[in-house]
Amino acid sequence: MSKVLDDSLTKPILYVVLILAMFGIVAMLSASLGKGAVSSAYAYDSLFFFKRQLAFLVVGLVAMFAIQRWFNMEKYRFLLGMPLTIFTMLLLVWALFSSSVNEVNRWISIGGFHFQPGELAKISMILFWADFLAKRQRKLAEAFQPPLMKSAPGGPMKPRPVPPLFSLRWFMYYGHIVKNTLKALLPAIIVTAVVVVLIESGRDLGTIIVISATIFAMVMAAGTPWQFALGTIGGLGLLGGLMICKEAYRANRIHSWLHPLDDKLGDGYQAYNSFIAISKGGIWGCGMPFSRQKFDFLPEMHCDFIYPIICEELGLVGSLGLLLLFLILFTCCVGVAVRCKDPYMSMVSFGISVQIVGQALFNVAVVTGILPNKGLPLPFVSAGGSSLMLSLMSMGLLLNISEHTNVRPKQALPKSTRRKAVRKGATISSSDQQVSVKPVSSREWEAIVAQGRTPVDHKLPRPVIEPSWSKVVIFEPGSRAERERWRRLHPFIGGRSSNGGAANNA
Repeated sequence: MSKVLDDSLTKPILYVVLILAMFGIVAMLSASLGKGAVSSAYAYDSLFFFKRQLAFLVVGLVAMFAIQRWFNMEKYRFLLGMPLTIFTMLLLVWALFSSSVNEVNRWISIGGFHFQPGELAKISMILFWADFLAKRQRKLAEAFQPPLMKSAPGGPMKPRPVPPLFSLRWFMYYGHIVKNTLKALLPAIIVTAVVVVLIESGRDLGTIIVISATIFAMVMAAGTPWQFALGTIGGLGLLGGLMICKEAYRANRIHSWLHPLDDKLGDGYQAYNSFIAISKGGIWGCGMPFSRQKFDFLPEMHCDFIYPIICEELGLVGSLGLLLLFLILFTCCVGVAVRCKDPYMSMVSFGISVQIVGQALFNVAVVTGILPNKGLPLPFVSAGGSSLMLSLMSMGLLLNISEHTNVRPKQALPKSTRRKAVRKGATISSSDQQVSVKPVSSREWEAIVAQGRTPVDHKLPRPVIEPSWSKVVIFEPGSRAERERWRRLHPFIGGRSSNGGAANNA
């Protein structure tokens, strides 16, 4: 039998997350050395931020592995939807009445530990919308359909043809689809609006942007028509403009973004020093920990603006390598979402991947001047306990989904039985009538058949290739009555055999 590799994405995702976490703790140590050493608020301890971030990292990794191994998402799904969202709303209200940090009310202080409920709102909105979209599949599918018309008086209904572009009937045609879509999504939109209002009360526009972009991507992945997407983009753009005009400092940030060099010591100071750090890195960088901009030139160099320090110390190669890791993570996470057959699990995987990688790209776009300045941490890298722990817990949920997406045989039989199975070129799982052959894909199966070889007994039927399985399971009943029962339960057993003839079920 030809050697076939396991298609599970659990290990690649886990390895990339661990590499990002280890790289982040080292980069944060290098960026925070000067800030901790010169300030009495941190007891002149150059390792102050490193020790605190390391504690958050350990707790986050323990939580990630615990969620991956023991958490049952299907069993506790009812708690991850509306109950978690209501709990998040209560925490956001609590934060509004807590003591302000940097003149904003975004954190809850408990025993010296500052927790930011906005970070929890990111994952709670993903879980809420995934549950909502999964439960409303049929209603959403009906809402996305074009209006119907009768083909003839008393005849059957058929889809109405698309009217000429930008005519009155064209707007009415697509207005019908948008209206039905809004009606189907209205309950979730109301809940999200309450969460957004609470976050905006704490003046955290960056979190609102991340949540809105993630929900938009999830709704589009659910099959929403492009007409609704254009209307949504327009509505969100108008809402964002109103939020910017509401606060004077946001308008100043837009001006400094458009003209970063006009006020180098004022509103453009942070962007100007960020550009200096990036430009000094060159191809290979100056090496860790020899950045000069981190010594009180670049504000928030260990938090939101840690990427310019990485560019200065590791150069173009190191900064692009970090982006490559996020790209690999996104590809693997979306792969889990595509393979997962359960709509709820698939939407959760897709939402987490968009939220984590989208926030990373947003952070990089801000520090490089592509987008206006807005404080958002770089996932797994920036200092911040709330962001790091909740990002790792989110990846724990995704790893949990990836683990249960793949069927892995359990070797619970005696060694003698397992040895016999290995000699036959297969491994037997916990059932004595269930043979799990090595993973095959449809292309590999066709190649094997074309060469006149089959991986197991030629009398076995052609296996059904499930994209979400890493092991193809073939049932091998003993008596004729058992074969007949399995033929009724599994129609593919009565299909074609590997050599092109009918399967021998007699």
